Amino acid sequence: MPPKRVKRKDKMAHDAIPIAEPPAQIPALAKLPAELFDEIISYLRVLPLSFYYDTYYDKARGNLPHPQFRERTDALRALSATCRALRDISYHRLWSRLDICWVPSEEAGTWYKYVMQSLQTKSKGVVSSSDYLKESIRTITLMLSKSDVAPTMTALRDLLEALPNLSTIQVITCRIPGDFGRATQGLSCPNVRTVVIPTDCHAVLKACPNTMHVRCAGGSGVTLIGSLKFSKCETLDGMINWVKDMKTVDRKLSIPFAGPLLSGITPSSGLIKNAPNLRKIEIRRPVCFGLGIMSQNKAPEQWSLVISKLSGLPKLRVIVLSFPGLEELPSDLVSIQKAREVLRKSKLQEERKLIVRRVIAQHYASPSDNKDHQVGDIVHRYEEEIFS
Repeated sequence: MPPKRVKRKDKMAHDAIPIAEPPAQIPALAKLPAELFDEIISYLRVLPLSFYYDTYYDKARGNLPHPQFRERTDALRALSATCRALRDISYHRLWSRLDICWVPSEEAGTWYKYVMQSLQTKSKGVVSSSDYLKESIRTITLMLSKSDVAPTMTALRDLLEALPNLSTIQVITCRIPGDFGRATQGLSCPNVRTVVIPTDCHAVLKACPNTMHVRCAGGSGVTLIGSLKFSKCETLDGMINWVKDMKTVDRKLSIPFAGPLLSGITPSSGLIKNAPNLRKIEIRRPVCFGLGIMSQNKAPEQWSLVISKLSGLPKLRVIVLSFPGLEELPSDLVSIQKAREVLRKSKLQEERKLIVRRVIAQHYASPSDNKDHQVGDIVHRYEEEIFS
């Protein structure tokens, strides 16, 4: 009987050599050094800290920030959704800013509802997200209206408490200063270094004791100066009305605040008392779109009296005078000379600087003056003078 034939195994099927998958193609952008990538995205637009709600006006959107300033955010969101390599370099940069101020064109008529609902939604999402995302957020931008106040303020507090590395707070406009103050009462944001707020939001400074740069984004600024005592302010600028109260700089006696909300805050105490470490200050004329040209036409003659009192700030190193309009008035020259005297006689053993600017607010500029569609001041002249 012939032997049984053994069925041979198909070597091609059984012993096939595995074919290696081609290596993933990493986009060239993802291979760039971090410093170069950051340099590239720095050219993409974001809402600047020089955005003043009262001086910005767009025919289609009124005072609402234009979507053009979402450019950086939109670009990073698109990159982070492209592939893993680009996501790795884009994701934490995307979440370094949390701008809760964008309103779609179709919602512009009810922006006051949209921004508050948006704050509630984003707060809930961020609070429940990973620690990595929460630790990435460095800047938060807010618009606060009178819509749905109670749940929104609760959401805001929850959000601020969840951001351990928050360094910049920018409030574009606030229609509920009392509720905002109560929402931040007892809050601690020790890593915040820059605060850009309307005067009425001054209570947040008590929650940010390490703030070094304070910018007044609206209002007179008087009560804001009263709250500087809770910060480590070294730079003070923005829309402060220095001549509304001629004791704003050097008042020595405090007038206790009678309200229960901000016990201990003295809105009328002076700048010298509340910000002894101040190193840079801007003197400018507050500008408001609603006041027309009368809020912009010239610097008050009393500026010279205010500036002479700045000699009481022992660490003051830089004085910025932002004059409205292009015409140089005799009173402007007096103010400039007073600033020179303060810096020249200073005992500070460092180089001092006087900066003189001629600026026009965005909504007063003609199209030919504002070809780049700036949202801040349009600087027509800039001069520096050094003292040593």
